[in-house]
Amino acid sequence: MNIDDYNSEWERLTAKGLTPEEINLRLHQEKAVCDAAKKARESSHPVAQPGTVIPLPASPYQAVGQATRDVMTLACDIRDTDPAETWALIETWTPTRIVSALVVAAAGINPDTHTEDDLWGWARGLAS
Repeated sequence: MNIDDYNSEWERLTAKGLTPEEINLRLHQEKAVCDAAKKARESSHPVAQPGTVIPLPASPYQAVGQATRDVMTLACDIRDTDPAETWALIETWTPTRIVSALVVAAAGINPDTHTEDDLWGWARGLAS
């Protein structure tokens, strides 16, 4: 994150009512996640770390139903509300719930019938 992005994020979080301590903690957590992702990409042999394996859902049928509802909720919330609020909701989910929603969302994408712009055009602004 460059200094302009950092300052913009600080201002955005301040406007949301977070204290400087909360903002600092959140920004450090985001940096740690980015650093870990960068390190994982650099590793040529990905190895599961102890305690990081995401278990299969106990009841696959129930998990699919929940994941479908989660994906539909996220699709609406990301487009209609502040993406940061949606991210805060996702942060409360267990890793198994997140992965289940990801699998259902990926299964719902048919790249043969839609162009890349059809599928991802709306998401371009989320990265900024």
